[in-house]
Parts: sequence; structure tokens; C-alpha cells
Amino acid sequence: MKTTNALLIAISSLVLTQSAFCFARPNGSTSDPLTTQAIRGWSGWTTESTDSLERYAGDYEMGPGEQLKISVSDGKLYLLPPGETNKAELKWVRESEFAVEGEQARVFFRADNSGQVTEVEVRFGNGASATAKKR
Repeated sequence: MKTTNALLIAISSLVLTQSAFCFARPNGSTSDPLTTQAIRGWSGWTTESTDSLERYAGDYEMGPGEQLKISVSDGKLYLLPPGETNKAELKWVRESEFAVEGEQARVFFRADNSGQVTEVEVRFGNGASATAKKR
């Protein structure tokens, strides 16, 4: 079953212009049974407080003129890929790791020594990743 993955398409097009990553499998599949199983195995989602989620919010530069937006709304964290109009909810996994709801991707936030979030890395189920610096 071939599905369209807006997040993968939006970010992969940026990464492909900057690196040699290949996002599609030879048979056209984008599913990864191990990642899918791991995501399905998560239960009892917990969340951080709205105040602590705010530290992740902001614009992250994927490339020249390409912004990945992270926002907080109604106590939930959301990701908006460059060029997209639909946000994806981020579900807390642990520490500064989140799963992209409905997608085979995880988001990892990195902070400097003072605790300020400085960048985000998006890792896809097929092993590819993209990193963006916070503006």
C-alpha cells in the first residue's frame, strides 16, 4: 500500500537538495516494519507541561528560505513542515524526543549547555534524517 507522506515529501525534498540521502525504497515502499512496530508498541502517552513545551516552539531553518515551524496550541506540540498547511501533532516519548503522530518519524530537540533549544533533528523510519537550526 503506497501512501503519501506530506512530512516526508516536504522535508526529504529539502534534504535531497543538500545531501545524498535517498528516501524511497526500490519497491516504492516507505514503511519500515521495525519502526512501525515500535511506534505501535508505545502506550500511555504522557506529555510535558505547556510551559515546558514552549521552549521547543519556534522557527527552525532547514535551508535557505525553508522554515520548519514548531508551535504549541491547547497544551500540545505541533510541527509544520516547510510549504505545508497541515500541522502534525508531536507526542512526547521521553526527554526531548517526540513521535510525529500518524507518521513514521521522530523528532529530537537539542539544547546548548544553558538549556536553550538550538536545533531539531527529524529521523524517518527508513533511517534518513534532517537537522534544522533554531532561528
